[in-house]
Amino acid sequence: MGTIIAEVRFSHPRMHLHHTISSLEDVVLRPDLPLHTESDRPTVFTTIEIEPTVDWETVERVLSEDETVRNARVMTDSSGMRIYRIDFDQSTIEDFPTKATDMGIHLLELWNEDAAWAARLRAVDQSYLSEFGSYCERVGAELAIKRLYRSDSAEVMNTALSTTILTEAQWEAMFEAFDAGYFDDPRSASLAEVGERLGISASAAGRRIRRGTATLIEHLATTDARGRSRR
Repeated sequence: MGTIIAEVRFSHPRMHLHHTISSLEDVVLRPDLPLHTESDRPTVFTTIEIEPTVDWETVERVLSEDETVRNARVMTDSSGMRIYRIDFDQSTIEDFPTKATDMGIHLLELWNEDAAWAARLRAVDQSYLSEFGSYCERVGAELAIKRLYRSDSAEVMNTALSTTILTEAQWEAMFEAFDAGYFDDPRSASLAEVGERLGISASAAGRRIRRGTATLIEHLATTDARGRSRR
């Protein structure tokens, strides 16, 4: 029998980067895992992707206003994406990742979604998740379980693909592109038409589709049907 996989959303004012993810739209943050945050000044490398509607000056300003952040330094800079080395102020943080690890839960993935954090967690059985849920309730965190399944179910793993490896914006863009006929041969819809469906520019729609496609291809090329790495 496989382990339990839970896809959750949670929010708390003292969670890492809470102000940042609450203040910025059209921005995707993905901290590197595992999060080693036990020291007085924990450091986490975080990938930040922005849409054309957002500029890096705004991102820098919001990061500087975030009370959980002591320092944020750009390590890699490319079009629409940066990797930051972020030093956190441990005194301002309720350390959910470390608490989850102490309770026997493995944090598989973490990203922001609708002003909250979304995560994919793995546990030996549901009692571990129940304990984590009780902890969240004690500290006043909002916790919602979006999906719960066993890791030995390949069918469920595949149906969960959209929410585990794609951002909501990428999934929506790819779905609208498919529905409009953008992937048809010959193509029956333009990026401008897809963007109009989404309420964004053609370039922003194209960026979401390219990133989503690249993520799907990488996932399919490096994992088997059960989500296990082929590397």
